[in-house]
Amino acid sequence: MAGVPIGVALGLGGLIAIGIANADAQWFGLLAVPQNFYAGIAKYPLLALPMFVLVGSIFDRSGVARGLVNYSSSEARRIAGHGSAEIEALLGYLDNEELIHRDNLVLL
Repeated sequence: MAGVPIGVALGLGGLIAIGIANADAQWFGLLAVPQNFYAGIAKYPLLALPMFVLVGSIFDRSGVARGLVNYSSSEARRIAGHGSAEIEALLGYLDNEELIHRDNLVLL
């Protein structure tokens, strides 16, 4: 099954296994598939994990998860590569001692 998505391959493999295991049953036992599928997704607590993964992916791609910065992008470019003690000399004022404080940083 080269070139077939993994979900399709697993689904077809599962259907074939159900059919072989229930060769003597009506419709090869495939009528149980929708019931088992619904029973599996009816467990709402199990939906939390895929949702966390989805939201994490959205935040990562949108840039929200990188960190809340204390300076604008133009100021950040001027500060980059310099120490905290040099910020006031570079910008003419000192708003914060760091560009991103560790309390405002999210690591994915």
